[in-house]
Amino acid sequence: MKRNKGMWFKARQNGYGWLPVTWQAYAIVMVWVAIFAGFVAWANMAFSNVWLAMGVSILFGGFWLGVLYGVATMKGEKSRTSTNSSAESRERQS
Repeated sequence: MKRNKGMWFKARQNGYGWLPVTWQAYAIVMVWVAIFAGFVAWANMAFSNVWLAMGVSILFGGFWLGVLYGVATMKGEKSRTSTNSSAESRERQS
């Protein structure tokens, strides 16, 4: 598969999502994991109630996952599952 210049993530062959292919993409993923893990550790120390810490961590994780999704969408190739149009699926059924 020929990689487009400037693409940090390639679309997965099966399923949904992207895989990092450049050092920039790997750096983004490592920074994402480090920030999320650090926040979860901080939340566990900052809140005496475990359920509150878990809830805050889940909310922060959802936001942070949206940030990673946005970066992968902007700097990655178009997802293979989103390229299947309804016309193509109808054509396969015929």
